[in-house]
Amino acid sequence: MRTIAKIILTAATMLYFPVEVYAAGSCINRPPPFKMEEDTVIWPIAIVAGDQCIEGLRYSTMKISDVSIAVPPVSGRIELSGPSFRYFALPDFRGTDTFTITVKGTNRNLPGYSTIKVDVTLR
Repeated sequence: MRTIAKIILTAATMLYFPVEVYAAGSCINRPPPFKMEEDTVIWPIAIVAGDQCIEGLRYSTMKISDVSIAVPPVSGRIELSGPSFRYFALPDFRGTDTFTITVKGTNRNLPGYSTIKVDVTLR
C-alpha cells in the first residue's frame, strides 16, 4: 500500500511542479558507432530552432579519456560534459550547422581516437 501512495504522491507532485526533461539521444536516430581507430563518423542531428540535443558517447568496450571540440558550431552552442555533449540551436537557427568532436581513449585496451562530425538540420 505504501508503494501505491508513493506513486500517487510522486505523480501529483510532478503535475504541480513540472520539470523540464530532455531525453538523451532523442535527436540522433541510431548514430553509427566510432571505433577509436583513427576513424571518422558522421552523426546527423534533426532539431528545432531554439531546442537542444543531448548525446552520450560511451560504448561498452570503450574507456574515454578526453573529449574535445575540434571545430565549433556556427549556428548553435555546444557544451561538453564528461563522455557526452549538449548542442543548443540558436532561436533564429535556419538551415544547417556542423561541428566536430574528437574522442580519445581505449577500445578493448587499445589506445586511439575518433572524430565525430555532427551535421545539424532544422526539422
